[in-house]
Order: sequence, then structure tokens, then C-alpha cells
Amino acid sequence: MGLIEDMMRSTCRLPGPTRPGASVHCALLRVTFSQSTAQTYGYDNMDTPGDVTDDHVSVKIKATTYIHVKIDGGTSTDVEFVCDNTSVAQPGAAPAGAEFDLPVNGQDPGATVLHARQKTSHTECTSININTYKEKQVTAAVMKVYDSRTTGTNLRFPHLDVSSIPTLINPKYKDAVAVLSLTDQSSGGGAFDIPYDNDRNGKLTWDIAANGGSEYNAITSQFTVAGQKVIIVRDMVSVYFLAAAAAKDATSITINSSDSFLTVGQSYPLGTGTTRETVTIQSKSGSTLTLAGKLSNNHSNGETLEFPAGGWGGNPIVIIEGTLAEDILKWTFGHELGHAVLGLADVSATESIMNYSQGWTDHRLRYKPLPKKYKAGTENQWETISR
Repeated sequence: MGLIEDMMRSTCRLPGPTRPGASVHCALLRVTFSQSTAQTYGYDNMDTPGDVTDDHVSVKIKATTYIHVKIDGGTSTDVEFVCDNTSVAQPGAAPAGAEFDLPVNGQDPGATVLHARQKTSHTECTSININTYKEKQVTAAVMKVYDSRTTGTNLRFPHLDVSSIPTLINPKYKDAVAVLSLTDQSSGGGAFDIPYDNDRNGKLTWDIAANGGSEYNAITSQFTVAGQKVIIVRDMVSVYFLAAAAAKDATSITINSSDSFLTVGQSYPLGTGTTRETVTIQSKSGSTLTLAGKLSNNHSNGETLEFPAGGWGGNPIVIIEGTLAEDILKWTFGHELGHAVLGLADVSATESIMNYSQGWTDHRLRYKPLPKKYKAGTENQWETISR
């Protein structure tokens, strides 16, 4: 009897607060929730792999996803699965056995907690968070554009397979219960010749303060379909313009925007031709930028200060090919439509499709709040999306 009593004391837990952990002992049972390979929507472990109770599972309304369950010391007949709010989500019937994928059925939008409890005593074994969402439809028309007057505008992928882009992105969009569909504006899948490169620099010159400017407007005037639109060009330069001349040896410049994306401590090209130079921003105050060093050249009112951007949101969105590999170009659709349609911000986390650069290492949309890049605070991407 002593051995049996010792075993009972080491595994049995009374109802009450549970300690963090991917699973919790409950009588002689140990139930573990984890991500299922059969899941149809999202799973975020909140970067706390030792504590499943803060994990979040997403599911579409009136649809089903799956959570992996492992039971040590028993089988599914020994455990009951219940949700706090059955109007938000309900567990389906647990398959027989000690390890299986448990169906979870989305009901109405909202949040609830799914519990695993011992059937006889109703003792809590473990729990996990369930978020039910209306699916967000992301649709857009795509136009590939070049200007035959300037060879530098010729596209590297003039016949980019637009239909293949959702196939790449939707496995990540589904985490936040969103789905992408695209149509090619060209029935033959080709590019449109539009005379937009007025300054003949081989690029689309984007006036940041004017939300595009004259070259962008030359394209949009030829792209008049309803709904969200995406433009692809070979290259683009995004610029602020000097609002006043700046003399050699000056330590500050004034640009045409008081709300810029420029980052303190970063360096940017100023001017063109023989007077082009790189300046480093020491501080910002409205439209005035204090520089870390003196200017090496004179610069006239209206000269450009370049800002690196892989594309711009809005309608139409602009995406550039540049020297990107084709798959990175396709991922950029997910990022820019994330801004324009999903309402998501740039974040600094590399494990997100909304990472501010095109060098991200993963492409998830997450429940865990991620630090914003250009604004203060964090963003829970699943919850931010307007549905």
C-alpha cells in the first residue's frame, strides 16, 4: 500500500490554480495539448513552449480545426473536453485511444477556453484558448507595368503567374483566418506598356508626401477596375523632397513632410549626380532633420532624399521586382495586402509576414503581440484584422 499511496501523491492534483506547463497531472492522468498537423487554421504557442495554457488556436465560424491530444495513464474515455462558451466553439467527439486529433468546431465570433478534465472527478487537467473568427476575404487585381520608352523599366517577370501567389500565401494567412484571391488584369498573363517614366531614371519615382505623385498617377489612370489593385514595376525610388535649399557644411535639412518614415541613426542618399551624398539622421523634429555630420555639397530646393521601400500600400499598391527572387516577390503581396486590406502595421519581429524589410525568416500572422516598427506599442495581428 505504501508504494501505491506514494504514486497517488505524486500524480494526483486537486482542483484549483495550476502551475505553468504544457500538461497538468490530474489524478492518474496527464493530458497534453499541442499543435496538430491536421489543423486547418492557426496555432500560436506565444513563444512559451512550456505552458500550453496561454496558447491560442484559431478557427473559422462554422468550420472545424484540430488540436493534438496525448493522454498518459488513460484514454479518451477517461477525459471530457468542454468549452467555457459553447456559443463560440465546441469540441467534437474525441476519437478512441490515448493520442489523437481532437476536432474543435467554430460557432460565433469570440474567445473561449477549452478544458480537458477527468470525467469522474471533473478535475482540471489542462486548457487552451480558442478564438473563432469570421474569415477575412482579401481580393485584388494585379497589373504588371513597364514603359517601352525606358529599357530600365522592363520587367524580369513579365509573365509572373499571378494565380500561384495565393497558393504560397494562404497557408500563412489562414493562421489569422484570412484568405487571398488574385486576378491578373491581363487575360494573357502579360505586362502593360504605360508611359510613366517621365524623369527617365528607369524607375517609378514615388513621392512619399504626395502618396505617389505624377508617375504613379500616370499608371493608375490606366488601371480603373473596381476594388483593391496591385501594380508591379521593375524598380521604384521612394523620395522626400527638400523643402528648402541646403548649403554645404549645413548640419540640418528640411523635407516636405513632417511625418516621415525616416529612422534616427539610419543613413539615406541625398541628391543626384555629382552632388549625391549619404546623410545620417541624428534627430527629427517635424520636417527638420538634424544630421550626424556636415553636408559635403550644396543642395537645391526640390532635390530628393531617398527612402528604401519594397512597395507601398494604398490602392493601387505598388510592388517592385528589383533584384528579388521570384518567391520573395510573391511574399511581398502578402505583406502589402496585409497593410492595405488587413490593416496590419510593419513589425520588427522576423517571424512575421509583416516584418518591415524583405529579409524576414518566417511568414506567420500571430496572436502574440509583436512590436511595431515605425510606431509605439505592439500589435496582435489576429485581433487587429477588421472583419
